[in-house]
Amino acid sequence: LVIRGANDDFAALCTANQVFEIKTAETSNTLLLASPLDSSLANKENGCISLKVNSILHSKLELTQCVPRIRRIRQLLEENPYQGHFDDEENTTRK
Repeated sequence: LVIRGANDDFAALCTANQVFEIKTAETSNTLLLASPLDSSLANKENGCISLKVNSILHSKLELTQCVPRIRRIRQLLEENPYQGHFDDEENTTRK
């Protein structure tokens, strides 16, 4: 998996054969991210568990399958047009 995208474009999650657009979606629910539970922290007497909340989130990332966009590839190819076969050894000046 790889995440790609230019600063002025959307982020895309790319697999070997699929592309997904990544969007941020606001949610009315609050998501609390906590550290993994250590069983020794559980209070055996009253059943209470103490957790440390590391982050509070009000949005989530959504993936939507999309068609790969080739605009950037086309732009790069236009900036560097193919000029035929080029052999570095033949075109290098020897000193």
